[in-house]
Formats: sequence, C-alpha cells, structure tokens
Amino acid sequence: MSYFEIDGELRPLIKSGKYDAVFKGFKTVRMFNGRAEKLELLFDIITHGKYFGINIPRYYNVKIKGKAQTEGCFKAPQSGNFLREYANLFGLPQRLDRIPMSKYKNKIFECSVKTVKTGYNQAKIHKQLQYSVIEELIKVKNL
Repeated sequence: MSYFEIDGELRPLIKSGKYDAVFKGFKTVRMFNGRAEKLELLFDIITHGKYFGINIPRYYNVKIKGKAQTEGCFKAPQSGNFLREYANLFGLPQRLDRIPMSKYKNKIFECSVKTVKTGYNQAKIHKQLQYSVIEELIKVKNL
C-alpha cells in the first residue's frame, strides 16, 4: 500500500491577537525554493493561558551574506520592516555596519500575531494547514 507522511511538524496555530513573548534566537533562511531570503526571529509566547510556551516566528526580508544558518550574517534594507522595527524598539546605534542582535536578548516583547491563510502565490491554505506568525513586534516591555 502506498502512503506519504508530512515532512516535519505542523506549524503552531494560535488565536490572532496581542501576546507577550521572549526572544529565543534567530537564523537566516532561504524560502520558496531559494527565491526569498529571510531573517527568522524565534520567540516563545509567555502570556499565561492556552498558548503559553508556544514557539512562534517573525519573518523579515533581508539579503543573506554567505550561508543561510543559525545566527547567520545578513543585510537589512533601509526601507524594510526589520530595520524600521529595530529602530522603533531600540533606536539605531552610531555604527551602522555592525548593528547588534544582542539587543533582543533578555527582554519581553509585546507582539501582534496573525494567522497565515494564503501561500506565497496567494493561493488559499486549507484551514487545517493554516499557521500563526508574529506580524509585528510592538514594543519592549519592562521585566
């Protein structure tokens, strides 16, 4: 008998809304058969309740320098969401050629989470395969 299995685990799906989350790390990734270079920030939801502890990503368009990897090097476009969000959260340092990712460590972020309902080609994703991502990091919260 022929069969198939899903490659990897299904991505988490949580109710859209605002949550508190902590930064767990980042990696550079090439998505959609290498056509899109992305920065993936990983967070854990810490808002008490049903979704506590769920790992959820935030994606940004970037230019990857070298290999796509955990803590990989990248360039952020001046008009891109990553640099704008970084500036809103932390401000920009004097030196713009080595902006530290360490600013994300040991902080709580208020974030807006959305459900992804269409694929990169705008085709609808079946309800059972929809998943959640962070849409925006709104602000850094005090510990």
